[in-house]
Amino acid sequence: MPVGEGGLIVGIAVAAKSLKQDCEVIGVQTKASSKMYESWKKGSFVHVEETDTLAEAFLGGVEDGSVTLDLTLKYVDKMLLVMENTLRDAIRILWTEEKQVVEGAGATSIGPLLENPEYFKGKAIVSIVSSGNIEKTLFENITKQ
Repeated sequence: MPVGEGGLIVGIAVAAKSLKQDCEVIGVQTKASSKMYESWKKGSFVHVEETDTLAEAFLGGVEDGSVTLDLTLKYVDKMLLVMENTLRDAIRILWTEEKQVVEGAGATSIGPLLENPEYFKGKAIVSIVSSGNIEKTLFENITKQ
């Protein structure tokens, strides 16, 4: 699922693990906005230089000292980064295949399925896709390709 500040993944992870302890919870960010990913890897907050990204909702979100990191460390099994081109593909696929208008951050959860399909082969997958707050011209440019 998409990870910005960590609130969404923590809430869903706690609920999912209470129903099925052995389910694997995977968070996804982009390389351009990877503060929670890098902090999760290290086990404490780190500073990360952010750059432009289609997942603009992730930018500038996590405050040092936020309780979400401790909870993410406890409940999230894996964190992954996806490439910007993969986000473009995910937005386009969600539109062409499902008629869903999804912003970059909301489409990050589709990224790992596109970048590493063999890892997910044969597994039951739930992918959280959220928020359609994407600028109209950007959406049209992505979906025309």
